[in-house]
Amino acid sequence: MSSGQREIIINAYKHHLIQNPNAKMVYLKKALSEELGIGIGTIYQTVLEYKRSKTISSPNRTKTFKNVNDKV
Repeated sequence: MSSGQREIIINAYKHHLIQNPNAKMVYLKKALSEELGIGIGTIYQTVLEYKRSKTISSPNRTKTFKNVNDKV
């Protein structure tokens, strides 16, 4: 999941919190999952990471891409 997708989740989470500040996380996870079409676990992990560090980060890419010299 890219940082852009994570940003979308966090922005939607903040929007729901502004509309209903007393909402429980269980409700928010389900509502965001239905709204964005992303799994509940992914939303929960993303929001949890954001709450801990107050930042959005992307995982490091591990796949190495071949350049033109390697292909020939």
